[in-house]
Formats: sequence, C-alpha cells, structure tokens
Amino acid sequence: MSELSGIGALSSRSVLLRPLLPSDGEWCYTLMCGPAGERWKYRGRTPSPEVVAHDLWRGVFAQFVVTERSSGRRAGLVGFYNTSPEAARAHAFAIAEPDLAPLVTEGFGLLLAWGFEHHRFDRVFIETAEFNAANFESLGRAAVVEGRLRNYEVWRGRFWDLLILSVTAEAFSSCFGGLLAARRSQEAAHSMAAAEFTQLLAELWPLDSLGAVEALNALEEVAGAPVGSEVLHGLPDAAPAAAAVLLQRAGVEVDEEAAPVLSGLG
Repeated sequence: MSELSGIGALSSRSVLLRPLLPSDGEWCYTLMCGPAGERWKYRGRTPSPEVVAHDLWRGVFAQFVVTERSSGRRAGLVGFYNTSPEAARAHAFAIAEPDLAPLVTEGFGLLLAWGFEHHRFDRVFIETAEFNAANFESLGRAAVVEGRLRNYEVWRGRFWDLLILSVTAEAFSSCFGGLLAARRSQEAAHSMAAAEFTQLLAELWPLDSLGAVEALNALEEVAGAPVGSEVLHGLPDAAPAAAAVLLQRAGVEVDEEAAPVLSGLG
C-alpha cells in the first residue's frame, strides 16, 4: 500500500470531489434520467423526482459530485454503497456526463484510493451490465470477475449478463498507484517525448474510460502543462492520426527526431 500512502484529499490536477448537496437535485435527476442514465439504473425511464431522490441515498455510505477543476462543471457522481466495515468491503458506483467520462473515471480512482486508505477497505465490488463493460476494459488489469448473472439485464431489446467485479487494495495500488500519484501532482512533469506518446497511445488504443485518463496524463507529460479533457473529443479512428491530433491540440511541436516516428506509424 506504499504508493497510496498520504493520499487523502479527494482532488487531482483535473477534478475535485465534493459532497452531494440538496441544490444538486435537479442536475442529478437529469443525469440519471437523461442520456447517461440510459445505460444505468433507469434505462430511459423517467420516475418521479421523489423516487429518484429516494433511490439516490438508498444504502449509500458516501457519494461525491465529480467537478472539473478548471470550470467547476459537474461531470458525474461516484460513491460507495452497501458497505460492510467489519468485512472491510464496499460496493462502488460511477455515472458520468457522456462528454466528461474521463474526468469521472479519474474521480472514481480518487474514490477507490480514499476507500482503501482512509476506510481501510480491503476489497471493492463493482457491478456492471455486460454492455457497459467495454467502457472500462482496462480495469481488468486490477479487477477480477467474482460472479456472472446470466441474462440478468435487458437493454435495447436483448438480454445481457450482469458482471460482479472486485478490486483489492493491493491490486489497485500495484496497477494504478503510479498513475493516481501523477494525477494528484499539481504540476505536469515534462518527462515524455512525442514519439513515446505516440507509441503509448497505440498500446492503449482504442481508448476506454481508463485509457483516456492514461492518454491525457501522458499528453500532459509531453506538453509539460495541464490539458483539458476536451482534447479527447472527435479523434480520428486510427491511433497514429489520433496521436498527431492530440499533440497538435496540446500545442506540442514535434521535433526532428520524433517526426519520422510519427510519419512511420501513420
């Protein structure tokens, strides 16, 4: 757990986590019953605000609004529920505004670190319908499938399995402790060349929500400065072209040594 030591504040270079407030009620309803909610609990239904408000706190241990540090915009909601302190376990959830998913993924990482470090959870469970699994496939580096309920969920006219994943404190620290520490630093380390970034992006491609955070962090290490998550929108389908676009959006000038590598990968 050494890489998690000292990580207590729920903030990073990109996001801040704050408690859910009564004034967030209308935004929460829109989040859960709008486009993002189609893939989550209500699947396009619009229950009454009273029902949603009740569901919002059912079994909840702690939940936070993920806000974009630069703008203060609310990006999504993350939290723990159905906790068992005696057994050192909890369940975790996350729901994101569709265009701000990388920020919520980063916030979710902060939440898990806080749970492991501050509350001494040993294992955190994540339940997800199979149709959502591709959005965080990279989590598989740390998570294991504890169970599968077959044909448990219905979405868009067909049945899907429900996956029950778990992440231990040790696996999280080993796989993501370094990335989380980099995100918590207030300054981006200027430690990566453009060619290295292009090669890394090819390894991460196509980007899921966690891969997007890794790509953004690497891009900031090339630029030596924070880069907004909006640079990830509307990228080309091929990794080399996407790398070129990202470097351009981050204001990185490709040096003579890196240019042939970028050209060759194209």
